[in-house]
Amino acid sequence: MRLCRIPRARCERYVSAGMTISQIASAEGWSESTIQRHCHGLGIRFPSRAVVTLPDIQSILSGRETAAQVADRRGVTRNAVYMAGIRAGMRIRRSPPSQLDLFQYAA
Repeated sequence: MRLCRIPRARCERYVSAGMTISQIASAEGWSESTIQRHCHGLGIRFPSRAVVTLPDIQSILSGRETAAQVADRRGVTRNAVYMAGIRAGMRIRRSPPSQLDLFQYAA
């Protein structure tokens, strides 16, 4: 059995303060993989950071914003935006529709 390098109470304080694994690693002087492994061993779970909402996806589909703009505003990657769309059952096109696509939709 391995001993955790960080006490459980301190790990819980970090997580409740909203710190990420990389922030905890820099505060403690350990690598991110070490922090992740020890928090997992203690049973401490980090809250989901996926903050892309349905209105964000709908704004992309309606053409008000691009996936890159939503990603920048929410602080996530573009891939996270696309995955949120897939989870919501709405596929976000990675490129704007061509004129041929628009003609086919109009027919």
